[in-house]
Parts: sequence; C-alpha cells; structure tokens
Amino acid sequence: MKPFLLAASTLCCLYFTVSCTKSNAVPTRDTTIVINRDTVYLSPKHSVTGLWVGSYFLDRNVTDSFLYQFAIRPDGLIYTIGSGTNQTAGYASGPWTLNGVQFSATLTTMAGVAVENIQTITATYDSVGGRLYNGIWIDTRGNGGQTGTFSVKKVQ
Repeated sequence: MKPFLLAASTLCCLYFTVSCTKSNAVPTRDTTIVINRDTVYLSPKHSVTGLWVGSYFLDRNVTDSFLYQFAIRPDGLIYTIGSGTNQTAGYASGPWTLNGVQFSATLTTMAGVAVENIQTITATYDSVGGRLYNGIWIDTRGNGGQTGTFSVKKVQ
C-alpha cells in the first residue's frame, strides 16, 4: 500500500507542477503590472477619460501655437475648445475611440457657428505620461481643409 501511495503522491505533485501556467506577458511602457497570484494584469496609470490641455499648430504657421482643450468622457464623447486664429474660441464635440495606443475622434462644430466644420484628430496615447502626442488634425469639411498638429497633457 505504501508504494502505491508514494507513486500516487508523486504523480499528483508532478501533475500540479506541470499544469500550473503563468502568463509570460511583457509589460510595455504604457502599463503598470499588478500581480494577483499567478495572473498578471496590465493596467494604465492614467485613464484616457478626463480633462486634457495643450496646444495645436497650423501646418501653414508652425511658429504660433493655439490653446487646445479636451474633455474626454467615458460615454464615448469628446468636447473640445480651441483658441482661434482670429482671437475667438471654437467649440466642437463628437465620438472618440481608443484602439491600443491609437486615439482618434471626429469633431463637429457646435451650435452657433455659421459654417459647420468637421475635423478628424488622431494621436498616440501615453497612459504612463498622461499625454496624447504626435497628434494630427484635419478639417475634412469647412475651414478650407486646414491641417496641423497638436499635443495635450492630462490635467484632471
């Protein structure tokens, strides 16, 4: 009986040792590792939702910067304010998406603007630094098809 018990115990220990799997997840710069027993969870330090402030540039005038502010909401909407080149402010809103680290949104000017402008924006999301960088904006309707760049940092 003792040899059978020893063999069964050895087989059980071997089975549990071999069957235990661990994640080989490699952390990226945009994540924080949280370990819970044998499971590794990758979590962003800064959520993409919140208040973001920075500046934008026109491609035709890269020396002057203008205020750009985003309120990215968890319901999938973004509201923006941009200081205009004619000492005015432009307000827009629309849906946003985050695919990995690629952030994008389609913005439409809000009520009160004579010519409706539609703008697409894309940027790289850095959850560790709390920033959207390498941003590109394109006026796809209205404003004469202007283009430019932007960068914003999360403030809240």
